[in-house]
Amino acid sequence: MKTILLKFFLVVAGTLSAIAILECAVSISGIAPRYFTLSKGRFKLSDNAKIGYEPIPDVEYTGDSLDFYQYRGKSNTLGFRGPYYSSPKTRDTKRIIVIGDSVTEGIGIDDYKNVYTNILEDRMKNIYPATQVFNFGVSGYNTQQEVETLKKRGLKLSPDLVIVGYSLNDTDSPYFWLLNPLLEQENKSSEKPLSRKNNPLLKWSSVYRLLYATYLQDEHKNRPTHFEQYDTGNTVSEYMHELKKLSEKHKFNVLIVVFPRFDKADFKDYPYSFFVQHAEISQIAKSANLPILDLLEPYRACARKSEESMTRDPLHPSEAGHLCAGEAIAEYIQKHSVLAES
Repeated sequence: MKTILLKFFLVVAGTLSAIAILECAVSISGIAPRYFTLSKGRFKLSDNAKIGYEPIPDVEYTGDSLDFYQYRGKSNTLGFRGPYYSSPKTRDTKRIIVIGDSVTEGIGIDDYKNVYTNILEDRMKNIYPATQVFNFGVSGYNTQQEVETLKKRGLKLSPDLVIVGYSLNDTDSPYFWLLNPLLEQENKSSEKPLSRKNNPLLKWSSVYRLLYATYLQDEHKNRPTHFEQYDTGNTVSEYMHELKKLSEKHKFNVLIVVFPRFDKADFKDYPYSFFVQHAEISQIAKSANLPILDLLEPYRACARKSEESMTRDPLHPSEAGHLCAGEAIAEYIQKHSVLAES
C-alpha cells in the first residue's frame, strides 16, 4: 500500500510540475491571448449579436453621474433592476416578466418601489399573494432586443405572463449611445473580450487561454464589430409574432402595454404623428393576436385627477406616471383574468 501511495504521489507531483513548467513557458512566450472584461458602467457587449449589449449582474452604484449607469442602487443576479426570485416556482406562484426599455427600467426614479413594475406586483398580490414580477427593462432596447433577452434569460423562469412595456421609439435600432462606446473599446484593444461565462481559468492560466483561443468555442469571434452591423431597423412586427410563437410553445400569456409620449403633461393636443404610431402598434398586436393596453387614456384620466405631473421628460413618466401605469396594468390584468387563464 505504501508503494502504491508513493507512486501515486510521484505521478501527481510530476504532473503538477509539468503543468507549472508549461504554464511558465507559455506565459513567458506571450503566445496566449489576454482576455478582459469589456464593460462600461452597468453594460457589457452581449455574446448574442441580436441583443448587442446587456446589463452586468450585481453592479452597485451610488455616484452622482448616471452616465452608463441609468439608476442608483444594485442590479440583481441577472443584471436587471429590482428583485430576483431564485426559489423554485410553486403551484401558487404567479410569475410576470416585464420586458422593455428605459421606461420599464425606471430611469430617473431613484427608489425602485416607485417603478411601475413594483407597483404592479404590490397590486397583484391583493389577488394572488405569491405574485412575482421580474423587471427585464434595459435602457435603449428595441423589441428585438427585448424578446431575445426573454429567450436568453426569461423563459427558464417559467413565466405565466410576459408584459411588453412598449415605447413609441421601439421601432428604432439598438441605442447607439450605449452600444458604440463598447464596440470602440473592443476594436481599440489588442486583447480579447472575456467569455460571458467569466471562466476564472481565462484570467489565471496562460495554457488554458491558448487552448481556449485555439480549439474551444469562442462566443465572440463571429460577433459584429461595428455599429452599422447592429442596425436592425424596425423589428416590431417580426418580434411580436415571434413572441406569440414563444407564448404558445412555453404556455404563457402576453400583454402589450403601450406607453404614450410625455411631451404634454396633460396629454392634450397629442400630436397626430404619435396617434399614428399608436394605431400602428395596435394593428401589429391584432395581426399577432396579442392583447394590448394603450395607456394614453389612463394617463389622461390620471392627469385630470392628480395634482402631480405624469411627465419626467418627453420619453419617461414621473413617479406619479409610474403609479398610474402600474395601477392601470393591474386593473387590466384583473378585469380580463389574464393570469387566471395561464
